This record gives sequence, C-alpha cells and structure tokens, in this order.
Amino acid sequence: MIQPRSIVVIADNTGAKIGRIFKVLGSSKKRYAQLGELVVLSVQKAEPRKTVKKKDVLYAVVVRQRAAYRRKDGSYIRFDENAVASHWRGEFLDRFHGRLRKKVSRKLLRWLRKSFKIMRTRTGLVRREKRPVLVHDKQMKIKKNDNVIIIAGKDKGKTAKVLRAFPKENLIIVEGVNLKKKHQRATKSNSKGQIIEKALPIHVSNVMLIEGKKGVRVGKKLIGEKMVRISRKTGKEI
Repeated sequence: MIQPRSIVVIADNTGAKIGRIFKVLGSSKKRYAQLGELVVLSVQKAEPRKTVKKKDVLYAVVVRQRAAYRRKDGSYIRFDENAVASHWRGEFLDRFHGRLRKKVSRKLLRWLRKSFKIMRTRTGLVRREKRPVLVHDKQMKIKKNDNVIIIAGKDKGKTAKVLRAFPKENLIIVEGVNLKKKHQRATKSNSKGQIIEKALPIHVSNVMLIEGKKGVRVGKKLIGEKMVRISRKTGKEI
C-alpha cells in the first residue's frame, strides 16, 4: 500500500529519483493512495545539475503500485515497484515563490487520461470520479409533525415529534434528538454570545411511527383515488 512515509520511485524527467510520501490528497482521513490518485512527497535523491533538488516538495500522481489493482473488466494489474510522476499540470511547486515549471510530457498526460481516467483542470491533474447520485425515495413514509419513537442510536427509546423531513436524502429532524452544541456569536439582537443546542438530522430508518404506545411499520394503500398510510399490524389508516 502507498501511504505516508512510503518510499517511491519518481518516474519522470524532472531529475528526481526517489521520494518519500508525507501526504495522500483527497480528504483529511484518506490514508492510502492507488493508481491515478494524488500525493505530496519530499525528494530523497535527485540527479545533479537538474531543476529538482533534494528536499524539494513535489505534487505527484501514482502511476505504478505493487498491490493488485482491479480494473473495470475484472482483471488485475500489479507492478514490481511503487512509482509516481510529478503533477500539478506536470510541474513542481516551489514552496517559497509558488513558481510552476513544466516537466511532464504530453505523451504521459495522454497515457494517464486513457489508463486511469485522469483529466486536466486549472489546478492540475485530477482523477475523474462519478458524482454521487441522490436517489429520491418516493416511499418515505415518515412526514412532518408525525410522532415517532427512536429505535437506534444514543437516543433509543425516546418519543418525539418530527420537525422537518428531507425525502431526497431519507433524513428527518426530530425534536430533542441528536442534539449538538453550537457556539453562537454576539449579534445586534443578541448582545451576548452563547452556547445553544441544535437538533441535527438522523436517518429515517432509525425511527418508527407511533400507534398507541408502540412503534409500528407503515404501509400504503389506495382507498378510492387517494393513497393513504396504514398500520401494517392493524391495517387501520394512520
């Protein structure tokens, strides 16, 4: 696995030969890098009389890895070494002056785009990823002002009223549930700053609608020309 402190080969014409990774780009909790993903590294060994020197900081894209990489067709590919190519439009960034110098050939860029779905943007090379699609769940049966019971989480067993519903994300806000403290700054209307508690959304699967004193599963039934909610236990309209 390629992770912070991993030693990698720098496979380009910048003059850098060996580097040590100290950051995997993508998110604050991202630990491992795969083919086509971005890393930040420090040069450990470099050729003399080249633009890149020892201890320079490079932004790079992973082009080879020892661990098996699964392709879309189901086949696997692996290499004998972990290797990267300097990135940021194929340039390296001088940490003090921010000067950019072009170092990666167009041929390498075309190969990256074709093999690993790398695209070029104003900020450099990034990996193309599919945008997450939010599925609109039309079957969400919990609505605003419903009385529900919490069946999972730290507030399990509480009964409360639904304040807001978000059908697209399958989330709801329940009164007095999933409270988080928030620091509110002083304003004209509120002369003093204070710490307030705010209810955050929870997933709809963590609640059940209340019928009597117990939670019940909810179904739908067509009565005449109107679709109504019914209790799956008693069959009565809710």
